[in-house]
Amino acid sequence: MKFRRVHSRYDRAAQRAYVEARAKDGDGGEIVVTGMFAYRTTAKLTDKQIEQEIKRKAHHALKAAAEAFNK
Repeated sequence: MKFRRVHSRYDRAAQRAYVEARAKDGDGGEIVVTGMFAYRTTAKLTDKQIEQEIKRKAHHALKAAAEAFNK
């Protein structure tokens, strides 16, 4: 199953990041995985840099969450 990132957004007011990934499942349906996490930075970053940081953090967070199901 191969997921594709649909979007990643940052809410500056709430200091939260939102990500969504989707994949086709074997039954002809679709699996949607979403994540929401706090994201704060003290550095002045461009919107593109923030998006890259959100993707990196989401990658690590979702990977760790998946590993929790193996316990």
